[in-house]
Amino acid sequence: MKVDPGTGVATPLLWDPEQDGGSMRRRSFLFALPLIALFALMGCESSTDIQDISATGSWDGVGPLQQAYSGLRLELEQQPNGNVSGQWWFAGGTRFSVTGTNNAGNLELTFSNFPTGTAQFQGQFTHDFRMEGTLNGANLTGAAVFRRTSF
Repeated sequence: MKVDPGTGVATPLLWDPEQDGGSMRRRSFLFALPLIALFALMGCESSTDIQDISATGSWDGVGPLQQAYSGLRLELEQQPNGNVSGQWWFAGGTRFSVTGTNNAGNLELTFSNFPTGTAQFQGQFTHDFRMEGTLNGANLTGAAVFRRTSF
């Protein structure tokens, strides 16, 4: 309790600095904080192993792929056995099918009705938000890179 000398009114405090009981609890909590953080991180299920990443989600072409085929987008769905299916399109355009596989992070995707005919992407995940490789059947001056826009 703290008493205001001017009014004589007593105000209860949640923590009274004049008593030492609270400081011992604070020191104990601060000591345990790194252990709590460690256990919280160990309990997370987010894998960064390339072979565990799923292709499911929305993807945009970037870099040379964006320059050559502006607005290229993918919507993919991966099954537990690694089979991948979905659609590709240019922003605002007609959608066409994509089929393929994800074998432990190594991707093979076939794009039907691509502007140059049937095109095949062969590559791998470099992060859970990026896949990089070659797009056979397309006229690119560099790597074909897709960036994940949603999971």
